[in-house]
Amino acid sequence: MNYWQLITFIIYIISIYAVGTAVYLYINEKPHYLNRSIYIGESFLLGSIVVIGGMLTLSLLGLYKAPFIWGIALSGYALLLKKNIREKMMCSLFKGISFDIPFFVFWGLIIFFILRNYYPLVTGDSHNIYLFTQRLWLEEGTSLVGNEGFNIGIFTPQFNAVPYALGISIFGQETLFSQLINVSWRLIVLLLVFGYTNYRFNKYFGLMAMILVYFDEHFFFSGANACVVINGAVVAFLFAAVYNFWEARERNDSLRFLLAVIFSIYLMANKYQMAYVMVGILLMGIFIQRNKRKKIKEILLNKKYLIFLILSVFFLSLWFFKNYLITGCSTFPALADKFHAFNW
Repeated sequence: MNYWQLITFIIYIISIYAVGTAVYLYINEKPHYLNRSIYIGESFLLGSIVVIGGMLTLSLLGLYKAPFIWGIALSGYALLLKKNIREKMMCSLFKGISFDIPFFVFWGLIIFFILRNYYPLVTGDSHNIYLFTQRLWLEEGTSLVGNEGFNIGIFTPQFNAVPYALGISIFGQETLFSQLINVSWRLIVLLLVFGYTNYRFNKYFGLMAMILVYFDEHFFFSGANACVVINGAVVAFLFAAVYNFWEARERNDSLRFLLAVIFSIYLMANKYQMAYVMVGILLMGIFIQRNKRKKIKEILLNKKYLIFLILSVFFLSLWFFKNYLITGCSTFPALADKFHAFNW
């Protein structure tokens, strides 16, 4: 059973990467990116936004069942019919690889990280809520479920955990697939940290930065026990938002500015508490920009930029629209008394 869950996970992430590659090709009119690691990490984030957003849309339409959510999850394979997407994926993964010391150390650490975390997800704290929420949505066929008698955690944004439903829909109570999803967010973080430090300095500095994150016990052991829980997706979006704002300033690049804004707002798709961080990063990120108005105007006038920005905001808004339909309060349980949720 464990091997089947691993194979299923690999099938899933290939699809996510294909979707992310397609999005990157769509919005990136100039065929350039900072480096390989950053491109791969950002492609996974962009692909996740689209696929998970699609799954959430199905949940509001009452179609949250295995055939439909897996149809969305595997949509990337339809994109592989396009030659340019296949070529870009192969190029980004294999072209121009330098088989040097940093390469072997980096991938050695990645493999060890995967093996160290290759076990069923240990339930506790947020993990219990995430698993329960996805099972509840699957049983009811919709996310429009819940009342004041339920754990309020089912109403909180949990973008990072929606893919758990894919494993639950096939393997039932087996949670290795969910753990691999949990691990994948951390792998994205490691790719981005290594990639950006490498871009700014060199591969050896990149390794040192990666190792500092890698061996933090909250990062390394999250999912291993009930006492250590960290949201890897939050870390990935946070870091991606920060360096993209900086690169938007340094390169005077509207694409980097667009990515920074999108990654910033998706902090709220994972934790209500990140609202303060999101606002702070957006304000500071916009404040430090040169030619602020020009960048904003370029995004608004660029059809592809604007379409993907609107799509991203739409998917994000579904979390709050869902809560409004159920409770009457978009931010439930936050501000529940102010908006008289459940007629309180």
